[in-house]
Amino acid sequence: MIRLNIIVEGQTEETFVRDLLAPHLGERQVFVAARCVATGRRKERIFRGGLVSYANAVPPGSRVRGAPLQ
Repeated sequence: MIRLNIIVEGQTEETFVRDLLAPHLGERQVFVAARCVATGRRKERIFRGGLVSYANAVPPGSRVRGAPLQ
């Protein structure tokens, strides 16, 4: 069994992973989960989607394996 976490920007990508990729890969024993990142906050609301750059999605000081240094 393999677990695959996919980080997505918005609801469209999340739906694509859930409805198309997950069933296809599930047949091959690869279990997929889509994680939607927050792209903005204003007052009490959290926005998802419309990401302008990678730097906005990753908090300063954190590093994703394989990501280029900035």
